[in-house]
Amino acid sequence: SRGSNRISNPGSQGDEKDTDRLQDPDQESKRRIMVSTVSAPMTPGERLYLKAFEPGSAQLKRNAVAAEQLKDCTFAPTVNARSRLLADLNVDLPTDFLARQAYLHALSGERKALYAALVDEATCTFRPQLLASNGRG
Repeated sequence: SRGSNRISNPGSQGDEKDTDRLQDPDQESKRRIMVSTVSAPMTPGERLYLKAFEPGSAQLKRNAVAAEQLKDCTFAPTVNARSRLLADLNVDLPTDFLARQAYLHALSGERKALYAALVDEATCTFRPQLLASNGRG
């Protein structure tokens, strides 16, 4: 009957499953579409909408498989104490890759200049000539 809020299946005796199904808003909207299709053919959009809620829907299966796979994911990375200490010491190190590369390149240039200065200081070419004093003999 049209005025009734229940859908009765030919084989059902009005069991609780029918009333439980109607309490779900999606089920109610599907029922309204089904009732409206008795008088008019379904549009492609309506057919796709109903197909999406079918129990064997491919999307529902993919969602179930994805949820099952996510349950198996137990990867939880941890940072050891030494790495945490190094990260805390390098607070001025940029996090962006290119900025970090430029920073490290400039730092290596400074180190090379410091090393070159130390080498130049160690290999001093200046040797003073000492004059013999008259008191020697």
